[in-house]
Amino acid sequence: MALIFPLRLAAEVNRDGLRFDIRFEGNSEMSTVALRRAARAELEAFIQNKGREADLDDAAFQMEIAYRAKGYAFTTVEYTQTIREDAVQAIFTISEGPRVMIQKITFTGPTTIPVDELEALFGMTAAAAEKKSLRSYVRSEIDSNSGRLRSFYLARGYLDVVVDAPRLSFSEDRTQVAIEIPIAEGRQFLLTDVIFQGDLPDTVSDSLQALRGDMVGQAYNRSQRLIVKSRLQEIYGDLGYAGMEVNLDEKRLPAPDGIVLEATIVSGEMVTIGAVLVRGNTKTKSDFIRQRLQLGPGDRYSLTRERASFRALYRTGLFSKVDFSLEDQGSPGQRALVVTVAEGPSREVFIEPGWGSYELLRLRLGWREKNPFGNGRNVGIESTVSVKWFSI
Repeated sequence: MALIFPLRLAAEVNRDGLRFDIRFEGNSEMSTVALRRAARAELEAFIQNKGREADLDDAAFQMEIAYRAKGYAFTTVEYTQTIREDAVQAIFTISEGPRVMIQKITFTGPTTIPVDELEALFGMTAAAAEKKSLRSYVRSEIDSNSGRLRSFYLARGYLDVVVDAPRLSFSEDRTQVAIEIPIAEGRQFLLTDVIFQGDLPDTVSDSLQALRGDMVGQAYNRSQRLIVKSRLQEIYGDLGYAGMEVNLDEKRLPAPDGIVLEATIVSGEMVTIGAVLVRGNTKTKSDFIRQRLQLGPGDRYSLTRERASFRALYRTGLFSKVDFSLEDQGSPGQRALVVTVAEGPSREVFIEPGWGSYELLRLRLGWREKNPFGNGRNVGIESTVSVKWFSI
């Protein structure tokens, strides 16, 4: 049996001494505490703004949202306000209505995707169907899942898919709803070819063909542009072309063909590391940083080795930020590798409570100084005290 909470909370007083009496009536499925929590910011504003009615409008709206999140699609919240010389009374009257459950979700329009995959996006799984369990109807979730449905199709190459707004059919007593999702899939696009043009040295030929082989024939989506660009940056970057640039042009072909990507590449200059410059370190020795780099003076630039160096520095735990850049120092084909770091907090004090069958309540206390000598080593002290320790 549900409880009813028409009771008011204790009156509140704002900074000017004005008293506020806020009451709730008609709520059985949500407690007064829950309703106040849902509209806490708006009620606080109502009190501080000396009974401004707009804040009551906002509070009622937030309460309705809270009900809708629990499946009460028809809840309405109204209010009355009484203002006296030294007090303001606000009464919220809630008409909850029935809790609405989803009876079924159907997808209209010719669909090539299996229906169970589409239903899973809306939480309508086979396991739930076997248990004959119904889900609460929350319109915001249905709208959100409709957006996920469109993204699902786009990721599979249906670039022209249209997912219309859900159509709702409520039962006569409004306790159940049947949802219809209209879908116009359109054609599926595959990546038919990747064409490389521009600067194509012999050393990249095999890698470009391997990239093409990996990509062609897949369902096309826009993320593949990023994949192709990233792979090209790695291929050219590992050969020393640090400033390589690529422009991707997407062309649609008539059915049954799909998408052709044309990659126009400007390789730029091949770069050799002339020097390694370390900046931003105040405690950490520069040699400590250089020892963890996989690039040094005289090395051909490599994007993979730069990324490995980045990870090695972060793993030390000494830096909150690590940045790599190349700086022109006037020598053709040479750049200085600049490593800029921001050191993290060096001092740590910790208190860790615990419990042991012998020690009972215990505390682990300690102090730690990170990198005090600039060589990455830590020093510190720690001790453990317990109930047994004090009883000895």
